[in-house]
Amino acid sequence: MLDNEFLDLLTCPKCKGQHTEKNDQGEEQTIATELEYRAEECLLVCHHCRLQYAVTEDDIPNFLIDEAVSF
Repeated sequence: MLDNEFLDLLTCPKCKGQHTEKNDQGEEQTIATELEYRAEECLLVCHHCRLQYAVTEDDIPNFLIDEAVSF
């Protein structure tokens, strides 16, 4: 199980933990993106990129984008 302090440091390697959206006035805003940790499934999930990253038995996240599973 990954430690909460360690999880706070992790970001999605594809979006780097942020993305931009336009607000009602048409101005771009930077939005923070957090990874969801699913301990029972051994996954880190980025809802923005719609990618799931596996976490090994040794609690090491596999952040290779080519090996991530899309959902």
